[in-house]
Amino acid sequence: KSYPPKKHMVAGKLVLTTGGVFGGRLRAKSRRVAIEIRRPEPTEDSKKQEETPLLAGESIKELGDEDRVVIRILTPKKKGLFKHADHDDSSDDDDDSHDEDDEDDDWKQYRIYDLDEIEDDEVDDDTFEAQLGRGNQTEVRQLKFRTKEEADDFYGEIKRYRQMQKDKAQRKLEEFRAQQAKAAEKAAKASPKKGTTTRAFDIANETEVKLLVEIVSAVNLPIADIKSTDPLVSIYLGNEEVHKTKHLAKNLNPVWTLETGSLFLLHVPVEKFFGAKSGLTFMVFDYDSMSKNELLAKVSVSHEKLLEAKGERMELKLTEENPKDRKSRWIHPKLMIRVRKASDEDFAFMRKFKAAKKNAIGVYAGTSMLAPIVTKTSMLKRETKKGPDGRLYRVKPKPDPKREEDETKWMTEKQIHSESLKPSYDWVEAGSGTLGFVYFEVIGCDGLANKDVGGKSDGFICAIYEDAIVNTNVINDTLAPRWMPWTQRAFKFRIGHPSSQIQVGVFDYDAESPLGEHDPMGRVSIDITNFSANTEYLLHYNLYSTTLMDDRKVKGKIIVRLRIEWSNYRKALLASAVPPPKNFVNVNKKVEFSNAVYVTNGKDNPYEFDTNTIKAYVNELVQLQELSYYITEALKAVLLWRGTFNLFGLQLPIHSVTAFLMGITVIENFNLIPSYWLFSIAWILLATTEQRGRHPSPWAKTYSFSSLWLALVTGNTFSDKIEAGENEAKIKLYEEAEEERRQLAIEKAKEATERADEMNAFLADEDAENAGDEGTEIATKTGGKVSLNPLKPFLFPVQLMLGQLCVGLRIARSVISWDEPYYAFLIVNVCLFAGVAVIWVPWHFIIRWTLRIVIWVVLGPWMKLVDIYYVQKIDKQNSATKQQESALEAKGLAVVVAKRTRMMQKEEAMKLRAFKKYMFGKYIVRVPQFKEYRFQDAPLLESTAVPKKTKKEDIKVTSQAHGQLLTGAMIPKWGDTPEGAGETTALRSTAGPSYGST
Repeated sequence: KSYPPKKHMVAGKLVLTTGGVFGGRLRAKSRRVAIEIRRPEPTEDSKKQEETPLLAGESIKELGDEDRVVIRILTPKKKGLFKHADHDDSSDDDDDSHDEDDEDDDWKQYRIYDLDEIEDDEVDDDTFEAQLGRGNQTEVRQLKFRTKEEADDFYGEIKRYRQMQKDKAQRKLEEFRAQQAKAAEKAAKASPKKGTTTRAFDIANETEVKLLVEIVSAVNLPIADIKSTDPLVSIYLGNEEVHKTKHLAKNLNPVWTLETGSLFLLHVPVEKFFGAKSGLTFMVFDYDSMSKNELLAKVSVSHEKLLEAKGERMELKLTEENPKDRKSRWIHPKLMIRVRKASDEDFAFMRKFKAAKKNAIGVYAGTSMLAPIVTKTSMLKRETKKGPDGRLYRVKPKPDPKREEDETKWMTEKQIHSESLKPSYDWVEAGSGTLGFVYFEVIGCDGLANKDVGGKSDGFICAIYEDAIVNTNVINDTLAPRWMPWTQRAFKFRIGHPSSQIQVGVFDYDAESPLGEHDPMGRVSIDITNFSANTEYLLHYNLYSTTLMDDRKVKGKIIVRLRIEWSNYRKALLASAVPPPKNFVNVNKKVEFSNAVYVTNGKDNPYEFDTNTIKAYVNELVQLQELSYYITEALKAVLLWRGTFNLFGLQLPIHSVTAFLMGITVIENFNLIPSYWLFSIAWILLATTEQRGRHPSPWAKTYSFSSLWLALVTGNTFSDKIEAGENEAKIKLYEEAEEERRQLAIEKAKEATERADEMNAFLADEDAENAGDEGTEIATKTGGKVSLNPLKPFLFPVQLMLGQLCVGLRIARSVISWDEPYYAFLIVNVCLFAGVAVIWVPWHFIIRWTLRIVIWVVLGPWMKLVDIYYVQKIDKQNSATKQQESALEAKGLAVVVAKRTRMMQKEEAMKLRAFKKYMFGKYIVRVPQFKEYRFQDAPLLESTAVPKKTKKEDIKVTSQAHGQLLTGAMIPKWGDTPEGAGETTALRSTAGPSYGST
């Protein structure tokens, strides 16, 4: 007899049920109970495993490695008019019943449990009571046998098989240890290098299992609610729930992240680990706040697979509870996980993560972002006074702490500027790169706008380089601030890629702003790609507020000083062959986010809808018409043999000679076409660098092809020397001539546009007359000022598309014009070497014989035999419906592959976002990866460059703003070196919490 459940699992606790307490004895029903050993047996379908029950008996002395002990409770089948009435828990039958038939046709399966799912069992006279199931499916039941002897026999069998399972676990543990020892010995013989091992987990020398497990994502989950599912995953070791993720609302393809419980540590003795028959069991539930969660699917991962895993992404096919609900036969629900051996660093991270307050954000923000330093001053203090040599000004933010206060408290403007040019006392190291260093110092600004009322602006600088963000001291109440050597102004940026730029923004510090923002006063992008190493640059730049609009107005000037030091320039050149990584900086406050957005994008946010942004994109694309004039002039120079190359005062038509030689050889030998096509690409790039070299300004120069080859061969770079105002007269004449050519190009393009518009208007009038009044265009004209906000859903995607197009064209322009010299150098070399390689390929022979073979094979009369003996038979065997099904299945599989790729990209992005949010702050700002700005900021003519090598004693690093680069999966490494694990551990153990608001 089986009574109704005595207790049910409710909200994680076993609660008494009314059916089990009142009237349970009266409503008991006849049941059978069977103890079975199940063993997997391969079938014809290699993808499916069926378990065959074997009757348990005294003859079974031990369990096989794949044996599974189950307890099945059977109920009589419903027969005839009077059907068997189940008791009050029959509503659960559909959830737990299976379509397995017993030997007796009169009985069917009612419940099935693994031996691991039976706990807290005891026998009282003829009644066996136990806790059955796992998770929220757990219930306490009583089974009443006919006699006390039968109850004792059943309980004895349960205990006997438990002991056999323990013996099997110990045996598997010993076998696994022996296998690892044997594999280690074999590996040592093959590779005698000391310490070499290929195993993720050396169980032979461990008494505990320490695994880091990540629930990555799931796809194609069954629909449990009306249209979707609220999935969560519970993980069990045997019958013990070791972890549970948070549920994700309405998601059939969920991705779990750090904040939704994707990570957990499994730390158990090896005996307990192997004592769980199925390894780790992952059960996917549909969350229900009003009732118990519904089991959707599950999968188990064996001990061996868990211990051998090294963090790779594993795709596990889920076993569905109701496979009939599957949408299609080629789309299966899957669960993605990662597993690897847990390190001390993983334990340290998880301890801190659990110790942090709920929904903590920016735990390490204090060590990855350098905030501006504010020095409070009294409003009553005077700022100037008379001196013997003229007007004196108070030195800000404070006098030099290393000298007497009166010596540096008051100075003239000239003295302040001279003092600011002295070497910096203290440096801040920032970033995560390994190729070298950029020594960057902020000297001062001039001509800033006044953003304060009743005073002057309180300026400070925010700089972003790759994954580092830093700020200077705030210089109060001045429009021409100077940062003194003893202030926070000197930064030692680690270089991660040679093409990265330094983004600089100037702000007015406003702590009491009602909007909580600092007023921006201008920005500049400093391109260091063409700067030489071992050279000290004193650079003057104009500040602008926009990176996009045509009417850019100067907002002031900034003075900076920088030097570049390469660890190995040859290594840096080779690293430039790989595109720069995607860099993001996280900040923890809204005001910091606003600053970072302005530094990287100016006042024009391309990711916010603005009709002015659309107009700017259109104007930028329209200006491309100017290129037609330059292309025409270049073709004239080539075709008319105009001199372009200066040799001892003679203008030689070197490009015309090249074109002539290529032309007369290719018409005689068409095999040269692929080679000459590649050579032409290299030729165009070399011609543009030649054109750029004609500019008299030393700040317009770029690395030449020959200089980069020399640096690649020798591994050395050369210093540079540029004087203030160098070639100023020549630059003026050159720029005037270029402006005349540009205006001429604009006029030519405008004339062509007007002629095209005139023709289009004529054709439109003719069409309107032919079509009559019904075809008249009634759209609103764009001449007046019309609010386009209602059209945002239509125009905003257009804005984003135009932005992507313009960014792509800007990147191409930067390569062609050698603003990106490393990529241009790479393309030239690839084209030259590839052109030489393919010049020996007999293209004519290959094409001729390929066509001969195709025509003779495909178009010959023997294709009739192919039709009779092959195609017609295939057509008869495969109906049109089968062919359509095959085509649909192929398309379905293609969709699955594409979906898998998108899912992996989604996983990477979401997990990185969650980690960076937790570690560095809730706001994320993208740092431009390439030369993506419409306008290139160039140093002014008063800038200088002098050869100077960096001495270690001149650079005193007193603090560090760690970069925000995260590498690796599961728990990413955060450190400033490729071997960043040790440094990461130190950072995470010493960096104090800096929790942000949620």
